[in-house]
Amino acid sequence: MFQDIERRGHIDLEASEMAVRASSHQIGGSLLEKLLNWDTGGGGGVVIECGQGHRAHFIEYRDKQLVTVLSPVLVKRAYYHCELCKEGVIPKDRELDIVDTSFSPGVRRMMGQVGGKEPFEQGRRDLEDLAGVLVKTKTVERVSKAIGKQIETVFSAERELALSGKVVALKAVSTM
Repeated sequence: MFQDIERRGHIDLEASEMAVRASSHQIGGSLLEKLLNWDTGGGGGVVIECGQGHRAHFIEYRDKQLVTVLSPVLVKRAYYHCELCKEGVIPKDRELDIVDTSFSPGVRRMMGQVGGKEPFEQGRRDLEDLAGVLVKTKTVERVSKAIGKQIETVFSAERELALSGKVVALKAVSTM
């Protein structure tokens, strides 16, 4: 950056801003990765409950690459297996809200916002240009649609409750 200033005779503010932002994201991502792995993988011992009332046994630690709003990070997680359910259990994924996804909640929220307001390809480009987050267009589409279904489920339940007559109207509060 400083060599560029000497060569040009002035500072390219936009290029400098982008370089500092990229560096800040890398530093932040490194700090976030350390924070996410403070527990060296987590887990609750040799045996935990699987969620179905059975016992799941610790098998190994598994790494997961996670795209965050700062940078990609590696998360170390304890993996358990339930013999009765024939299913794996990773408690840390539930705690961090990253079950069956490699995107942080913050990145998913961003994808939902851009995907709900503009064409998915434009949303993907905006995420890259404005936040430095690199994702595929199809991913923006899938995440946006999944969030839309979640919102519709909530609105539908609220609508049914309102139409059932079980909603109690609140009394107005006088302003002070």
